[in-house]
Amino acid sequence: MRHLAILAVAVIGNIIATTDYQCWNFAQTNEIRHIYLSEINKLRQPIGNGTAEGLPQGKNIYKLFWDCILENYAQKAVDECSANPSIPNDLSYVFSK
Repeated sequence: MRHLAILAVAVIGNIIATTDYQCWNFAQTNEIRHIYLSEINKLRQPIGNGTAEGLPQGKNIYKLFWDCILENYAQKAVDECSANPSIPNDLSYVFSK
């Protein structure tokens, strides 16, 4: 009986912790959407608060919300990607860790 109570708490906790984004792209899960959105908002927060090292305080840095339509556009773009892309010469890229 004790194991059932622990299992019930774990299941209920997982259900409560995950937002239902009600998106119709089944290539993603609500858990993945939640991870992406939370991490991006966490990275933006110091800029908005003015606590990001070496950067001035940002203006109009609002909390982002998930958009299912944009997710579908992004998924379509990814689905059309080549396994061996060519990089145009007239573009620059910024890479960071």
